[in-house]
Amino acid sequence: MKTPLHTPVLLDHVLKILCHTEKQIFLDLTFGAGGHTRGLLNCNENSIVYALDRDQNSIELAREMAKEYPNRLFPFHGQFSELKNIFTHKQNFFHGILLD
Repeated sequence: MKTPLHTPVLLDHVLKILCHTEKQIFLDLTFGAGGHTRGLLNCNENSIVYALDRDQNSIELAREMAKEYPNRLFPFHGQFSELKNIFTHKQNFFHGILLD
């Protein structure tokens, strides 16, 4: 595991609320450096995260991280206003959505 570029301040609180034992599907709308996404993926080996960010550098980080979590992390480059177009014919139900 790589050292994160940024440690999310509220990670423990987020995981306490969102992390459960059953398979869950999350949408992280502000991937950034991936701290929350990594936490969600590490807390449950069956969980899946769809990650969105408008910053191309963040998406490149997400693509690298996706190699550590095959078929569990799906990065998307875009903005909130493009969600409807990005998720056409893709996942349309989420157990949790994170915006920080």
